[in-house]
Amino acid sequence: MAQRTQTRALTEAGMTVGLMMILSLIGVYVPVISSVALLVWPVPAAYLGVKNGTRWAIMATVATILLLMFITGPVIAAGLGLTFGTVGIALCEGFRRQWSASRTFLVTSVAFCIGFVVQFLLSFYIMGVDLFAMYQQIMQESTEQAFRTMESTGYNAIELAEAKANYLAQLSQMQRFLPFIVASAGMLLAYLDIRIAQAILKRLGVQVKPFPPIAEWEMPRVALYVYVLAMLAAYFAAQLPWLPVDLAVNVQVAAMYVIWLQGIAVVFWLGRRYSGLRILRWPVAIAAVFIPLFMALVFFMGLLDMGLNYRKRKGYYGA
Repeated sequence: MAQRTQTRALTEAGMTVGLMMILSLIGVYVPVISSVALLVWPVPAAYLGVKNGTRWAIMATVATILLLMFITGPVIAAGLGLTFGTVGIALCEGFRRQWSASRTFLVTSVAFCIGFVVQFLLSFYIMGVDLFAMYQQIMQESTEQAFRTMESTGYNAIELAEAKANYLAQLSQMQRFLPFIVASAGMLLAYLDIRIAQAILKRLGVQVKPFPPIAEWEMPRVALYVYVLAMLAAYFAAQLPWLPVDLAVNVQVAAMYVIWLQGIAVVFWLGRRYSGLRILRWPVAIAAVFIPLFMALVFFMGLLDMGLNYRKRKGYYGA
């Protein structure tokens, strides 16, 4: 019986490696659906680990990385394995141990960040590839090409030059926020991967704990205190040269993002409590991503809710 179980696990591991190879090649060579393929990439490893144990998910991931090295090269193979492979193993542990969705989300986000940092260190110190410099060069080249194309179509050259200078300045300024960008990318990737994995594994008969409704999301209240401290640190940085300004700015932006998410939860809670506002939930949430006025409004709502525990006092489930 044990030998049969081992044989079945080995067979499923081989099928998993094959599936992850296909998804990897689609993610690398098929631009239109590459993002979808890479988001699905961790799911086979998670399913294999839930069915047969985490060690099988780890072995399948390592085998996929080794095979990819011969096809795509070590940089791409290491990038896929360390970024999406760690996410798949984290999902496997969360689903197998029946963690809550919030805990699985936190562990998966941390796994992504650790994988990305390890990938950067390996690329820089072993392969001599600076990922950030490479990305910046790609962005600058694509920007140059885009503005040359616009200029050839008859746009005003002076206005284009000003727009190009402003865009490149903003692109350079974004380097200050690289820690926050990496962390927020990990959170977004973790959330999307968990959602996709939940939908797929549920159809395969694996029960996983769902996320609570958005109206019941409760962000860590410590974000409120971190935001205030980081804001003070950034303000007094000129008087206190020993303060790490860039770190304080990144922490402040991260805390603002958490408070903003609390505000999104308030928007959905109001739609639940007052039926007339239900239709406005998604339009306001989408506007809060792109329109500064709505973004500030949602942040202020999250700030008040986090400081006063308003939803807790009124009850998450509304009237």
